[in-house]
Amino acid sequence: MSLRSKRSTVNACPDSLGNITQVTISNNAFHCLSAQVVMDKLASLTEKVDDDDMQKVILEKLRQAYPKGLSDQQVQVLGSVSRVASMEQINKWNITTVDTLAALMDNGNGEWDSDKAKVIVTKFLSAGNLLGASELNSIGGPNLCALDLSVLQGIRNDSLRDADALEITSCSSAHKKAFFAVAEIAFPINFIQTCATADQLTSYQTYLGGAIITYIRSLSRVNISMDINTFIGLDSAAVQARSVSEVSGLLGSNLNRLKTFENTTVMQNWVSKQLQSELDKLGISLTGGRVDSNTTPMTTNTATTIKNTTSSQSRGTYPAPLLFLFGLLFIAVQM
Repeated sequence: MSLRSKRSTVNACPDSLGNITQVTISNNAFHCLSAQVVMDKLASLTEKVDDDDMQKVILEKLRQAYPKGLSDQQVQVLGSVSRVASMEQINKWNITTVDTLAALMDNGNGEWDSDKAKVIVTKFLSAGNLLGASELNSIGGPNLCALDLSVLQGIRNDSLRDADALEITSCSSAHKKAFFAVAEIAFPINFIQTCATADQLTSYQTYLGGAIITYIRSLSRVNISMDINTFIGLDSAAVQARSVSEVSGLLGSNLNRLKTFENTTVMQNWVSKQLQSELDKLGISLTGGRVDSNTTPMTTNTATTIKNTTSSQSRGTYPAPLLFLFGLLFIAVQM
């Protein structure tokens, strides 16, 4: 590029953008904006710029303008630009209010890399905040799966009870168990039976994926009409250990939906362990169970008796009744 061309490019950099339009942000001059322009037009830029490279330009200009980091108010207007930030940049953000946390975690701006989500929540907590119901709702389930177990264990019982149902199906088994340890206290059995609202019951069932076998057995006597997706998502060992009557008690009014999932691995394994005669009692046409062992020997013994009788006759020997008749005939002839 000639010196003149370079000067032309530099001269093309505007001192002010005026009204931000799609034409403006698509112009090559965008890459040589001053930090001051980005500072003045931050909200408009972050709202309309969706190109990754341009978003990185915005973050770089902000780094130049605020070398010590961004305030809560500035972080709140980053929108989707936040998703291309480096770990180093995130570490310099102020994340001290629930509004900032909610703005960063807005799913409309894209998903977070788990490591970055963990840093954001950790920074929020390090500012002296707790994970209350509002905070849990803002973070959402998948991002909570990125946190250390010690953080989840510190969630207050009432916070979990008052939060929306958190989607944690993608969490590890250890994380699910940590959630359940809190939920078991937040939703005691007597509360579930008498006081829980429909929303609380939905929220409560979300955490049963981490429940132990004995707890699931106790639920079969509570009549909670467990959601079928919750049942399928239970720990595999907890499902396989359930009898037909216990499954019926767990699902209640949702029992008929079990037929829909009969081809899933968890259901096929469970069905294969049950007596077909017990499965028939459910009345939903589940097949593939074991044959009742009490009926098998009868069939075998009958076949054996017929075989032995036929074999004896072929060798010239006869059953006892015929021998008795032959004896009577012999005596009559002798007389």
